[in-house]
Amino acid sequence: MLGKIKVMCCILLVAALTASFLNVQCVPQMPHRFYGYVTVDGAPAPDGTLITAKIAGVTYASTTTVDGKYGYTPAFNVPADDPDTPEKEGGQTGDTIEFYVAGKYATSYTFEYGGITYLNLTITVPTPPTVTIINPTTTNPAYARSGTTIQVTYRYTESNPQNATIKIYNSTGTWVERTITDLAGGTNVQRTDNITIPANAADGSYHLNVTIYNIYDLGATATELDAVKVDNTKPEISSPYQDPPGQVVQPGETVNVEPGYNITVRVNVTELNIQEVFLYYNVSATEWIKIQMTPTASGEYTATIPSSSYPPCTTIQYYIEAMDKAGNTAQTPTAGVYFTSHIITEYQKIVLTVLLPAIALITALNRKRKRNSS
Repeated sequence: MLGKIKVMCCILLVAALTASFLNVQCVPQMPHRFYGYVTVDGAPAPDGTLITAKIAGVTYASTTTVDGKYGYTPAFNVPADDPDTPEKEGGQTGDTIEFYVAGKYATSYTFEYGGITYLNLTITVPTPPTVTIINPTTTNPAYARSGTTIQVTYRYTESNPQNATIKIYNSTGTWVERTITDLAGGTNVQRTDNITIPANAADGSYHLNVTIYNIYDLGATATELDAVKVDNTKPEISSPYQDPPGQVVQPGETVNVEPGYNITVRVNVTELNIQEVFLYYNVSATEWIKIQMTPTASGEYTATIPSSSYPPCTTIQYYIEAMDKAGNTAQTPTAGVYFTSHIITEYQKIVLTVLLPAIALITALNRKRKRNSS
């Protein structure tokens, strides 16, 4: 009987110890509590700013700020993992906790069972970059021919730039787009990049924009409408009106000019985007001299050759060249053929002054006599 009692006591003792052990295992692990101040861009975080704690990218705790603080009321606890389950319910000793303020990483801390940590959280919210197009602009457009290159100058402010995109487009779509990645960070950084106009771009106006992105994928865009003018058409130059002799002259024609007179030349140039018009002349086939022609009304350009300073028997040749803002050039007459004037001698002047009117009078009298005789 005594033996049976001893066996029963042993069984009860083992059962009691087992139950005690099981109760210990079921006691949950203590969380890690955090509290402190939250600062955004140097100022207390607005009420309701979201605070989250993550371990290995998984959120295990979240709260919002009150009076620029978190974790006071209510408490902010990062739960502990339950080692008796295969799932991960929280942190284990040595785990790294990452803290985020309004979705932006602030700091990290190592998890401790039952820890209580005063931890301030501080973030700086990134701001978008700024960008301004310096050239070309709506008021100062770039003129170009198809297949040529223009320069785009812009200024931006961004400490962490990622890239810039330059785009030329019109109502039919984007004609050229270039991405630049080697941007320097800073304030009012000015940069110039080359952009090639496509060879198939038609004459007309095109818009330009420049977009800057930072490493936070925040961007800013500047746009200049009608900032690029594609022009593939050459200017048209009329035959010149020359005074003296006070008439339109033709290529290859030699016009006699009396000594002591300057030659004034006028031409009409048809071109909306004209850059400049020049008259080139030489004396007795020597060095060409360049004169810029002066615009007058309705597309007319004029220049004066100082022929009065040259002696009789001097031969003067000249031609006209016009260039538009896109670099298209036209010349009249074609190379190797010129407008020519010859300064006559005093003898020739007398002959022309006296004999030519007499000859004209005799010719008129002869015509009259023939009419009367018939």
